[in-house]
Amino acid sequence: MRVGALAVSLCFTASGLGLLTSCEPELAPGGFDTPRYFANVRGELPLAFVPPISDRSGNIYVLFGDPDEGTTNVWVGQASGGFTASCQVTDGNGVKRWVGRAQDAAYYQSGGALVRVSGRHGGCKRLLERDPSTGADLSFLAVLPLVIDSPSRVSTVAWIQSPTDPRPYQVLVDLSAGIYTLLGESADSGSDFEVLGVGGDPATQQGVIVYRKQTKDGAREQAVLLDRDGTTLDEVAVKGAEELPPAGLLGDLLPVSPGRYVGLAEDGRLFIVDGEGGRFRAVEGMEPSGVQRWGEQIYLVGVGDKGALVSAIDASGKQLGAQAWQASRDLGKALNTNVLVRDDRSLPAREVEWKKPVSALGAAPFLSPYSLDYYADGTTLWLVAGPDFESGGEPYTAVAVIAAGVSYP
Repeated sequence: MRVGALAVSLCFTASGLGLLTSCEPELAPGGFDTPRYFANVRGELPLAFVPPISDRSGNIYVLFGDPDEGTTNVWVGQASGGFTASCQVTDGNGVKRWVGRAQDAAYYQSGGALVRVSGRHGGCKRLLERDPSTGADLSFLAVLPLVIDSPSRVSTVAWIQSPTDPRPYQVLVDLSAGIYTLLGESADSGSDFEVLGVGGDPATQQGVIVYRKQTKDGAREQAVLLDRDGTTLDEVAVKGAEELPPAGLLGDLLPVSPGRYVGLAEDGRLFIVDGEGGRFRAVEGMEPSGVQRWGEQIYLVGVGDKGALVSAIDASGKQLGAQAWQASRDLGKALNTNVLVRDDRSLPAREVEWKKPVSALGAAPFLSPYSLDYYADGTTLWLVAGPDFESGGEPYTAVAVIAAGVSYP
């Protein structure tokens, strides 16, 4: 498990900053710390946020962007207090997701752009917008959600393509230097590649890309298994994905055992891929929201008639019995009151009161296609929505980030 962002931080004065720290007791599941109000966001609930993440310095990163719109916004909540103004770097419509984090930095993909966000000043920088050798425009079709932070470099593996390339190239990206090492074409045949989903395993430092390509015999769905250096370990066929759209595998594919990944399809089926191929299983007992990792265990999360539900997934990719997700339900109840919020949009921060804030994303607290951030022991980050209003005929919602106690049954 990644060490919690604040488990290695200095002991801050929490009452002054509104931050949970490693010097304080662990939050009870469903409990939450003082919300940090960082922005008014255009749109109505549920908002198109990805769950926040944190870096090893305790900085918080918030990503907002509708896949059907071109705009992506990122805010940085610094460990010393205050949020930066949002930065906007994107490349058209398409998937908007975190790739990973390193010391004082986070990385995200927005459409065809790969972007670095600084935890020190909140600025965004697009990486490899053009080929350093030829000057050709580059687009990132796929990026493994696996950032390797080593003493020599910070890197990940990706598929890139220029407008004149018939198919994407598999590359190792040096995220610090902004350069890539060409490893070869992603396939020896095919065209019109569409990425269905990606996954990564921090333990084995391997990943997977699931994709569709057009061949002379029609569309074909496949998956390629990769190591940290971008070497292809295996390539397998995927069955049952003919109707899935691009990015139709939600969130990240997560490892249930070495070389085997699971994820949730847009149509509600559970997806499993390993060296034997890709396949689907029906989900039972819930309306699923996503697959999440906490510690070494993978879970399927969703809702039922009485609220949030969670099922463990075993090493074969099988869904076990659904149980009430009490931490999610308790957080929903705890928010159902007037809450003092720290307005952290500028310093010095001030306190305001919100009446009965609610989850800003998902059908209930903690429900997302993406895993929750390990912020501290038994603690994650989540987003809550406060007052809404109209400006220029458009709806806006006030949003805050909270540190919240979480557990999985």
